[in-house]
Amino acid sequence: MKRGLYILLISILFISCSDFQKTLKSEDTAAKFEMASELFDAGKWKKSFRLSEQILQKYRGKPQAEKLTYIHAMCSYHLGDYYIASYHLDKFTDIYPQSEKAEEAAFYAAKGYYYNSPVYY
Repeated sequence: MKRGLYILLISILFISCSDFQKTLKSEDTAAKFEMASELFDAGKWKKSFRLSEQILQKYRGKPQAEKLTYIHAMCSYHLGDYYIASYHLDKFTDIYPQSEKAEEAAFYAAKGYYYNSPVYY
C-alpha cells in the first residue's frame, strides 16, 4: 500500500510539469513570446510578466518588440508596481509614438504617477 502511494506521488510530480514551466525553462524565445501574449490576454499578469521579462532584451529592434514592451509595462501596472509601470509606459510612448497603444500607455502612465503621488493634506 505504501509503495503504491509513493509510486503515485512520483508519477504525479512528473506529470504535473505545466506548459508554463516548460516554456519558462526553455530557450525558445518565439514560444515564450506566444505564451506571454496568450497569458496577457487571459489576464494572468504575473506569469506573462515573468516570460516577457526574460525575452524583452532579445526582441529589441524587432517588429514584435512593440507588443512585448507594451505587455511587460501593462503587466507591471496590473500587478500594482506603479512606479516601474509608469516608467516603462512613458518609455513605450517615447519609443513608439505612432503605435495604436501609445495613447492608452500614456493614460496608464499618468494614472500610475497619480497612484504613486503622496496623499494631499
